[in-house]
Amino acid sequence: MIQDPERGEAVYLRLSTKTVDQALLQPALDRLGEETLRAQVLRGGYRLIDRSSEPGYEPGANVVTLVAAGVMVPEAVEASQALAADGIHANVVALTSPRALLRGVAPSGGRAGAGTTPAPMWVRELFPAQDLEGEVPVVSVLDGHSHALAWLGTVLGVPHVPLGVDAFGQSGARADLYRHYGIDPDAIARAARVILA
Repeated sequence: MIQDPERGEAVYLRLSTKTVDQALLQPALDRLGEETLRAQVLRGGYRLIDRSSEPGYEPGANVVTLVAAGVMVPEAVEASQALAADGIHANVVALTSPRALLRGVAPSGGRAGAGTTPAPMWVRELFPAQDLEGEVPVVSVLDGHSHALAWLGTVLGVPHVPLGVDAFGQSGARADLYRHYGIDPDAIARAARVILA
């Protein structure tokens, strides 16, 4: 844990032994540029895959946003590719800080009594108005408890399926555990198909 004595906040770092191919970042880097991407990473997340310019992109019909935190990003990318083969446009948002994102979409930090202040423009870069107006559903995935991102659909005002590890005590190979807990690429793609139906 890292303490910020000036703001009275602590930062909890989750570490993993899973290697994540950093080449996954290249499309976002090419699209956004280094300065913009760096700013978005520090604010809580960035749109890793943006399919909005693809032919047949119809919010409300065949578009879903996959939101992945940490080491689950490769699984979301793989699910997005599988969904594309079925004609489903699955954008991928990579979360670098769920707490920072929550502060960006709910100015009170998500506490009861939040105002109706519109989300800042940078949040709209992650979840464009065209997606929200078209009620593009969200599937979130992380290798922690699903409730950690369960607020996302509510604050965005869209249907949402949160995936995560909601039970503990199993051991095995990573792929087997991801499949068991329903956070592997097939489970992510399945959740996207269900929420679109």
